[in-house]
Amino acid sequence: MERLVEQFRSNKVEIALPKFSDNGLTNPQQFLHELERYCRLRDVPPESKLKIVETCLAGRALNWFTIHRDDFRNFQHFVNKFEAEFYSIPVRIRIKTRWQERRYKLSDGSILAYFYDQVRAAQYLCPRLGVYEMHYTIVQQLPMRVREILATVDYADTTILIQALEQLDKSREIENERYKSINNKDSNNDKTRRQVNTMGVIEAGQSQSSYHHDDNSKRSWTGRYNRGYSKKRNEPYNRKENNRDLVLPDMRFPPPNHGESKGINQFNTHNSENC
Repeated sequence: MERLVEQFRSNKVEIALPKFSDNGLTNPQQFLHELERYCRLRDVPPESKLKIVETCLAGRALNWFTIHRDDFRNFQHFVNKFEAEFYSIPVRIRIKTRWQERRYKLSDGSILAYFYDQVRAAQYLCPRLGVYEMHYTIVQQLPMRVREILATVDYADTTILIQALEQLDKSREIENERYKSINNKDSNNDKTRRQVNTMGVIEAGQSQSSYHHDDNSKRSWTGRYNRGYSKKRNEPYNRKENNRDLVLPDMRFPPPNHGESKGINQFNTHNSENC
């Protein structure tokens, strides 16, 4: 069986082998469709399809296939049993609800790529949706601004809707390029300002260094002054120590009259000369 699979894989057509494990992420109808497409492109004969199926399954699906391997009469009988087991009505409702509740995110890429991906997934919903209902549901999953722009578009016209989505993607690309250009310009301006500031600081430091180191006398005087000033500045203020040598007047007696004392002294001098 492994040699058979390798033989089919060696064909020129490049196509991946579909996988299914019943983990809730893969639509069983989509898996069957991709399996049929794989067998068709690889030219797998009908009697060998069941051997290919075993290599596609994993988890609970593989255990189920292993248990019922001998019950399958042919590939179509396997398909019927597979749908009954893994595509029941509750599973269909759950898959459709998950498809409807999906919302567009930036990680999904372009809006048009998201639209195509949802249209492709809607093909495997059961029951199938009409074109208008499918397009309307997908548009409602897009951002509010996009929904407002597409409000006048006829959702039944697939061509017009795709053209509108293409224009929206181009507009978003232009806005992104403009935003990047503005950010790069601001970044370059900030870098230039930092360089200018750095050059100014360096030039100021060089000027200060040349001023202090012009000659030895100035340098030694500056050093002594700075050391004395820093020592004086760092000493704590002591009120008693600072007021020790301060002479205050005696407030118990009135201040002397300097004019009167001068006249008395002159009078005494004159009398002593006459005597």
